[in-house]
Amino acid sequence: MFAEKTLMVFVLRIFLTNILLQAIPLPDDNADVDTVKIMFFYGPKFENYTEYNLTDAASLLKDPKFIHNQTHLYMTGYRTWEESPAVIVMAESYLKRNNTNFLNLEWGKMAAGTYISAQINILKLSPYVADFIIDLFKLGLPQDSFTMSGTSIGGRGAGLFGRDVIERSNGTMIVSRISPFDPSNEEAHDEFILPDIDKSYAKFVDVHYSDAGGVGTEKLMGHVHFWPNNGTRFQPGCPSDGTEC
Repeated sequence: MFAEKTLMVFVLRIFLTNILLQAIPLPDDNADVDTVKIMFFYGPKFENYTEYNLTDAASLLKDPKFIHNQTHLYMTGYRTWEESPAVIVMAESYLKRNNTNFLNLEWGKMAAGTYISAQINILKLSPYVADFIIDLFKLGLPQDSFTMSGTSIGGRGAGLFGRDVIERSNGTMIVSRISPFDPSNEEAHDEFILPDIDKSYAKFVDVHYSDAGGVGTEKLMGHVHFWPNNGTRFQPGCPSDGTEC
């Protein structure tokens, strides 16, 4: 009798596990660029935003809430999503400033697979983001008003976007500023294919190091470099178990 109950519990666990696995979306190594959106946060709360396709720069500029004289585009790191803590902190911080159109690059599906596939997807995505930025400039957004930032692998991505804006505009356009936060450390990964950030990718490149030598690189890649608390673990408010903050 005891053995039969044990077997029934075991079978039930397998059954429930299969149901849960079907309900949880699996990482997608083949996610398409069409899944990527531009989230425009207009405030006053984080929940107040509108999404645009990368091919629809004109509609973004026509949005009646797109009113500030500065515009900032942010890119998250590996395996993040539209409501990740990093996006919330960035969006709410810019909304408090009340002088900047804050945009988040929602690339969660392209960032959800393996680390190598996320890098491949950034390389695939970069020309599309660059064309979106170029369209903004062509439609009247001043180049000096546009800045970008990114965290970890997203910091590398922001650098690539800046590079591709220059190349795809034949050198006629350039982003005003790029601010990478802890750009990924190639030595921390077995497979790393993204190029270094170069200070020529924007008029001004400032790199921020808070986990240098960990998941973040120690390389100097910009015009100016910031090292809060000596730039290494463990930063105030971050986990002390060696995980990424």
